[in-house]
Amino acid sequence: MAIPNAALQKLLQEVETQALVSQQKIAQTQTEIQAKKRVARLNQLTSDELTSLSAGTRVYEGVGKMFVAVSPDTLTKRLDTEASALKKDIGDLEKKLHYQETTFKNSRDHIDKILQSGGRRSRERRRSSRYDPDDIETLPYHLRKQLDDAQRIKDAEAEKRRADAAELEKKKWESDYKDQEREEKRRRERILEEARQAEARERQEEKRRRERILEEARQAEARERQEEKRRRERILEEARQEEARKQKEADELRKKILEEEEEKKKKAQKKKEEEEREFEAKVREKFKAAGYSDERIDRVLHDKRKARDDSENAWALDLSKPTFIKVNRKYLMPDTLDYFNLPWEWDKKNTEYIVIKKYIDDDLQDVLFEHTRTLRLKEKKLLTSGYEKDVTIKLKPTTGVVKNKDQMYLVREKSKSPARLELKAADLELKAAGLELKAAGLELKAAGLELKAAGLELKAPSSQ
Repeated sequence: MAIPNAALQKLLQEVETQALVSQQKIAQTQTEIQAKKRVARLNQLTSDELTSLSAGTRVYEGVGKMFVAVSPDTLTKRLDTEASALKKDIGDLEKKLHYQETTFKNSRDHIDKILQSGGRRSRERRRSSRYDPDDIETLPYHLRKQLDDAQRIKDAEAEKRRADAAELEKKKWESDYKDQEREEKRRRERILEEARQAEARERQEEKRRRERILEEARQAEARERQEEKRRRERILEEARQEEARKQKEADELRKKILEEEEEKKKKAQKKKEEEEREFEAKVREKFKAAGYSDERIDRVLHDKRKARDDSENAWALDLSKPTFIKVNRKYLMPDTLDYFNLPWEWDKKNTEYIVIKKYIDDDLQDVLFEHTRTLRLKEKKLLTSGYEKDVTIKLKPTTGVVKNKDQMYLVREKSKSPARLELKAADLELKAAGLELKAAGLELKAAGLELKAAGLELKAPSSQ
């Protein structure tokens, strides 16, 4: 006799299949909910990290194989939008899960009802089934017992299959969840590492940029110092050249003046010699006419010349003795004397004066004074101004005689006698003029003496 519950078994299989499908859908929905919650939790952690960043920090976001720098505010807004969407999706999935759980529960209740009311449902099904099995209640006890045992075994096997499937699905879900967590952790670590590397590159680039700016500033400062040094050297070289040119002009002028003075002296000496020769020729002619011999005439002329030279030397400056010049230090600097290689020393009685151990003429005195003024002008420029410029000095020639000649004095070396001669340059000029006048007077006097001597000689023979 065949088992009379074939229709019941088919119904149970359909309900169990529907229950398994519902259970799988429930597990899938739970997995999706967990994934959404995990993404929402990661977004919340990212948002908290962005909130802790300092103002002005740039964040690098992965776009494919590239990283784009965005501001924290933009990324925070995007995360808030994604969080809202995830919250909505999680709500929908929870509703779907509730529906699926309700469906699964209803399926289980349906199976339980079928198992509890198997005879009644069998009779109801028998009317609509194409099979015509015997009524279960009319079966013998041992058959009903076999049917119940088979149903319990089948239910146990089905329950075991459901439990195994659920356990397998749970393990699979847990494995996927762990894999997703690991992948998400690696992704976050990669993003953080890339952000740190990008920040380190940015700091390194900023450091190189600052170093480059500092190096350019140092090079520019060095160039400016070099240019300033070259400019000062050029100005000093121009000043030295100008000084050398002025010194050369002064030397040439002094040389020219000395040559002119020498020429004047030569002309004056030549003229004087010619006049003396003419005078001696006239005297000889007169003395010869008076009857004097040549030897007597030579002796007379020699005595007259000697007397005239003695009288001239009495008025002349004795240059055989060392003649020093004393000048105040405010008019003449020691550097000027060293520059012209002139021997000097400080005055032992008054250190405000310098004693020049060599006689110098007026022209050289002017050159020395001009050199001292130039040196003091340069010192004043260096002390009062931060830069140098060309200075043109115009010298106005002096038409008159300057009294005391800029406080320069002629000082003789001390002799054994208590008297000491100290003459000024102006006195020397006046005495030189007096000497010239005296020389002219001596010449006239000599001529008168010669004439008088000639008259005496003429009287002497007549008296005899």
